[in-house]
Amino acid sequence: MDNSLKIGKYVTLKLSENKEIKKLGITDGSKIWPIVANTNTKYPYIVYQRTGLIPEYTKDGVMYNQVSVELKIVTDNYIKSLDIANIVRHIFEKKQYISDEFIVRNCEIDDVSEDYIEDAYVQTINFVFTLT
Repeated sequence: MDNSLKIGKYVTLKLSENKEIKKLGITDGSKIWPIVANTNTKYPYIVYQRTGLIPEYTKDGVMYNQVSVELKIVTDNYIKSLDIANIVRHIFEKKQYISDEFIVRNCEIDDVSEDYIEDAYVQTINFVFTLT
């Protein structure tokens, strides 16, 4: 059974267990949100969402899935936003992971951007995960 749609579970796990992120204020799961953060969430926090899934088919079925995920690091301090984004990059880029639900074979950055929205600095990293 293909569980590639559950990539958010992996993203939350890896972010919430990272000690460097905790030192910069992403202290627990209440600072990591799928799709949209709670209105009262204090800075810094991370929002992620799956933005695409492209299966690679063979005659026998799906060989692997390319799953796109957008992560937004949101804080009121520009340098801190860069520091957290850099840690996030190192958590996922070129990493592999095995769980009971799927295997992350690879992760690459597709795009990055930054913005200032509603009194917050936002660093956006778009990752493409290869899952089997």
